[in-house]
Amino acid sequence: QLKEEVKGASQLKDYGDFEKLVEQVNTLMDNITAAKEKGDDFNMREKVFGFAPTDYFILDKYVEELQPFYKLWNMVSDFHNSKKDWLDGEFKELEGNKIEESVTDWWKTSYKMAKALEDEHPDAAKVAMELREHTTEFRKNLPVVQSLASKALKTRHWEALSEMLGSELNPEEGLTLQGLLDLNAAAHIEDIQGITIAAEKEYGLEKALNSMIADWEVIEY
Repeated sequence: QLKEEVKGASQLKDYGDFEKLVEQVNTLMDNITAAKEKGDDFNMREKVFGFAPTDYFILDKYVEELQPFYKLWNMVSDFHNSKKDWLDGEFKELEGNKIEESVTDWWKTSYKMAKALEDEHPDAAKVAMELREHTTEFRKNLPVVQSLASKALKTRHWEALSEMLGSELNPEEGLTLQGLLDLNAAAHIEDIQGITIAAEKEYGLEKALNSMIADWEVIEY
C-alpha cells in the first residue's frame, strides 16, 4: 500500500489544489514514519525471543523516494501561506530581510528541483516551475517591503509618503502590503527609496547624538 501511495505522490500535479495535496503527502510521510517505528518495535520483540530480525529497509527506500515530492509540496504550501500573511498582515510587523531570504530560497530551490525532476517526473517538475513563476512575481514586491518596513520612518516621513501616493498612510492603523501595492507603490519606488534613505541617515544621526548625550551626562564639568 505504501509503495503505491509513494508512486501516486510522485504524479501529483494540481498546483491549484496544493492545500489538499500537501496534506496528502504529509500524511503519507507520517504513515511511513509510523511504520518504521512499528518495525523497530517488532525487531525489539524478535531480539527478546532470539528470532532473526525482520528487515524493513524498504521503508527507508520509500522515505528517500518520497522526499523530493514532500519537500516540493511543502515549499508550495509554505510560500502561499506566508504570502497571504505578508500581504494581509500588519505592515509594521514585516521583517524585510527575513522575507527576502525566504522568498529567494524558494525561488532558487524551485528552479533546481524543476531541473532535477524534469526527466523522470515531468508533472512534479511543472509544479516546481509554477512555484518559481509565483516567487519570481512576488520578488517584484521586495523593494517596497525593504524600503518601507523600516524603523527609521517617522510620522513626517509617512506624511510625505502619503502625499506621494495620494492616500493617508499610517503603519499604526491597519496598513498592509496589499494596501500599498493597491496604491501602486512599486511604480514610485525610486522616490520612496529617496525618503527611506534620508530617514535612515537621520535615524543614524539621532542614535549617535543620543549616545553622545548619554556619555556627556555623567561627566563633571
